[in-house]
Amino acid sequence: MRILFITLSNIGDCVLTLPVLDILLDKYPDADISVLASPRAEGIFRKTPFIKKIFIYDKKAPLKEKIMLIKRMMHEKYDLVADLKNTILPFLLFAKSATKLFDFSKNIMHMRVRHICRLKSYLRPADINSAGRHFFLNNKQGQEKYGNYIIMAPGTKGSTKRWKEDHFIKLIKKILKQYDFTVILVGDRDDMAITNEIAYQAGKSVIDLAGKTDLNELAGLIGGAKFIVSCDSACLHFASYLNVPVIAVFGPTDPEKYGPWSEKSVVVKKELGCRPCQKAECASGAPECIDFISAEEVFGKIIKIYP
Repeated sequence: MRILFITLSNIGDCVLTLPVLDILLDKYPDADISVLASPRAEGIFRKTPFIKKIFIYDKKAPLKEKIMLIKRMMHEKYDLVADLKNTILPFLLFAKSATKLFDFSKNIMHMRVRHICRLKSYLRPADINSAGRHFFLNNKQGQEKYGNYIIMAPGTKGSTKRWKEDHFIKLIKKILKQYDFTVILVGDRDDMAITNEIAYQAGKSVIDLAGKTDLNELAGLIGGAKFIVSCDSACLHFASYLNVPVIAVFGPTDPEKYGPWSEKSVVVKKELGCRPCQKAECASGAPECIDFISAEEVFGKIIKIYP
């Protein structure tokens, strides 16, 4: 059995597709599985022994390179193409079977469930519901180095989804006063200015690791945390996949679609008539839906989980 798994481009969206790959790995443990991923997300699959090949699709690449990539994949002669991007690649690759280009699952809310439903025409419900987790299995290494710690992930891809630095600083100070936790700040290089300021203002017991980890190291840190405070970002989805409790701060995006699914997770949001608008820019100038969420509100959710 030769399978091509076409995942999504952004890191967080890619993590939301991993349960689909888990199901395929459980159902076809001896399959020869390849992944087509973006340059941003391909690191998720790099240290995974059961992925035989990783094809990297860069949408900015010249047409000639894209054609060469397709030709390389054609040589694989796939039996199944699990295409979560709705491309024409299954047709171009002459795959024996493939997920449908347009699927009935669009009416299902959470993106993780929507992706999983793409497999319903190939697998029994029992196969779908009983899948194990195959990625980031060595996900506790952070505990050996940092002990009892929590994670703060202040970065987001869009500014309207971002909870203000001042709120994170106030929240961290409240947590450190109440609990004996080390606080670890995570993110990519684009988040470093934000995390540097938070670490400087929040004081001792705060470690800033933004921009200092690859994706597998980030997953390892998140996997060993007591809980994570995150906006709608890739870190939230890593934590959900690893079943780490999430205190999720949501603004304009919809937690019914993108919220946490791990145990003991909660969503903090404002019930405003304009949300969830899903927009990258706020029509009123400032995204009150997330700016007006206070550190006290978020801390109150933490107290309920860890009294």
